[in-house]
Amino acid sequence: DPTTDSSLVRHYENKIPPPPAISVPVWALAVPGGSSSGQDPKEATSQITSMNIMTFATPVSVTPPKQSILSLYHGTRTKDLFFQQGQGVLQLLKPHHQQLIAPLGKRSAYEVGYSEPR
Repeated sequence: DPTTDSSLVRHYENKIPPPPAISVPVWALAVPGGSSSGQDPKEATSQITSMNIMTFATPVSVTPPKQSILSLYHGTRTKDLFFQQGQGVLQLLKPHHQQLIAPLGKRSAYEVGYSEPR
């Protein structure tokens, strides 16, 4: 019998099923992020790209320049770079890209250990 707010939350956390899977397009947004700062001089000039997986992207123009409304998570490197650079490449992913979701989704390059495999 739940009597406190926290016990009520715990009670319902175990009872409420997860939301159903939705069938929507999945996109990847790649944003240029400047030069790397590696020790190898060849790497120092290489371009770093930040990528974000998203399900909320809607085209809002049909003539050039093509424009879309995007939903980006706050506090991610991709969002910050997108607002700094003002440009990015939006790619509609296909079913064979499913393997990219785990390494690219639900994480930010700002996280400690981000470049390490899960």
